[in-house]
Amino acid sequence: MEYQKKPDLYGPFWLLWTLVVVLTISGNLSRYLEFDDPSQFTYTFNIVPTSISVLFGIVIFVPFTIKMAIRFFGHSDPQVPLLHGIGIYSYSFSSFLFASLLCGAIPVEWVQWLLIIYSACTSLMFLTSVYWAELSTTMDSKKRTIVIAGICCVQLTLLCIFKLYFFKHVSADHAKSSPLTVAPAPSASLGPSNSTGGN
Repeated sequence: MEYQKKPDLYGPFWLLWTLVVVLTISGNLSRYLEFDDPSQFTYTFNIVPTSISVLFGIVIFVPFTIKMAIRFFGHSDPQVPLLHGIGIYSYSFSSFLFASLLCGAIPVEWVQWLLIIYSACTSLMFLTSVYWAELSTTMDSKKRTIVIAGICCVQLTLLCIFKLYFFKHVSADHAKSSPLTVAPAPSASLGPSNSTGGN
């Protein structure tokens, strides 16, 4: 009850910013470890604005959408305040912190997939368990299933973004096409400037 009166947004705020930092470090570390020649490696910070937009966008958009869905399609008003929902969704990203650190240290495709899938599943179970009580009292089974399916789609999209962008787009096999990768300068010709000179 006290949390609903005064939701804790301090913890969720720093959790999201910590995840942004972890993704930036881990994404670059994963890419660095895939280079055969470390001298060819250059840092990329494209993931910073992307991670900020994705993470903060999701934790605001999804709770707001759930609240609106309950208000317009449910048979009673939503019980969870919007700020409370934002805090809940932010805390659901906790499982991604540890997985992101390991993905940066272990640039192995199948290991990264397993770690991110595990994080997405634990995050989804947490969200489902938290929202199930409210959805059970405010929506019928069909509408409740649609809302849960929507949350699942968001988590699946997030899973793909984590793996296919943060730990794939900045990997070594994309390094040559990356705009932030500096190609080595062509070596100057060491041959004589005039092989046949004329006076």
